[in-house]
Amino acid sequence: MDPNDIVRRLQKATPSPVRAAGRRAVFAGSAPLRSAGRLPRRLVTLDDLLSAHLTLGVPARVELVEHEPVDPTLACSAMTLEPRPVRTLYIDVETSGADGWRFDNNHLVGPRNELVYEPNLAPVDVPAMLRPLSDDVLELDGSVAYLSNTWPDNFSHWMLLTLPLLERYRADLGGNPDFVYVGTPFTGWQRETLRTAGFADSQMITVPCRSNRMLTTVMARYGRGIDREAMTFARRLYGAEQRSEGHRRLFLARGNATTRRFLNESDCVAALAPLGFEFVSTAGLSVDQESELFADAAIVVTCHGSAATNLVFAPSDATLVELMPPGFDDDSNVVFMELMAAIGGRHAVLAGEPIAQHRKPVDADLLVDVDRLVSLMTSVVDELERSRHSGGTP
Repeated sequence: MDPNDIVRRLQKATPSPVRAAGRRAVFAGSAPLRSAGRLPRRLVTLDDLLSAHLTLGVPARVELVEHEPVDPTLACSAMTLEPRPVRTLYIDVETSGADGWRFDNNHLVGPRNELVYEPNLAPVDVPAMLRPLSDDVLELDGSVAYLSNTWPDNFSHWMLLTLPLLERYRADLGGNPDFVYVGTPFTGWQRETLRTAGFADSQMITVPCRSNRMLTTVMARYGRGIDREAMTFARRLYGAEQRSEGHRRLFLARGNATTRRFLNESDCVAALAPLGFEFVSTAGLSVDQESELFADAAIVVTCHGSAATNLVFAPSDATLVELMPPGFDDDSNVVFMELMAAIGGRHAVLAGEPIAQHRKPVDADLLVDVDRLVSLMTSVVDELERSRHSGGTP
């Protein structure tokens, strides 16, 4: 098992207050290493970035983008939610390795070991503040663009937040940069998406590096809705914008999850088989294979989780039926409802049955009433078939 996966499993098994107290204690105890220059000395503040030419000695361009809010009710879900506007402050910083700047530990690091990242986070909440800086830095010749964050191997973050930054770099450079800095861990699917975006493996940098031209876009997002423009970048990259109708009915496996375990998944799979649903898993699939799988999706049933990000590859009239833990109604967790509204599809929710457990709703295990699921999916299938027979939209 991947060591990073082991650490995350242990973290999820630890109550949030205990994790937060542990981070604060470790951060306070690391002060001597910070003073000695072995760890980043400080996290750059928003004021630092807004006046980067004065405080950091580098040029910066600031742009506040008001994204068009996605109206989730357009997906016709049983859930109700007002559109959530997203305002993103893009701060484009250009630096040079000759001035002491470098990319290290998945971040831009300054000559005085200042760490540049999203300015609305506290230092104690940025893992790289506790990771030793490297003594070995790769020297590159050409433009290097930053494509990383504190969680680079999260599929949703990568596809909907990080990878779309390429559009800004391309606008600045008139094409792709010579290199992209991703850092570690570096997954196979990240490599695949970068190849699709036109990069050779030799242009993907995972080790600490510096160059004569280093481009970093720092984001501060206000509001937690879908950024339609970023999502569109991912859809264009994989040709999903041209897809209008799928035919397959997919039951997406939850997999070997440590949270939100699907307790009666096999019973639900068996019950939906007569309706033409295939039980599929994205485990081990390449991004191209995932794109091909979801490119022909008419209806997808899945437990709430990052695998549903693959609906970004789906046709515009696809339907997502999301199985939610009971009591899980935090409006920050309706991102897939907004995603379906943004692509023009539909969304429905079925809540699990209340069961005795000591987990917060977002991590609660899922037990689905099989009869209710069959009834809902029968209605969804009938509605889709009626709509396509009449030539309309569901």
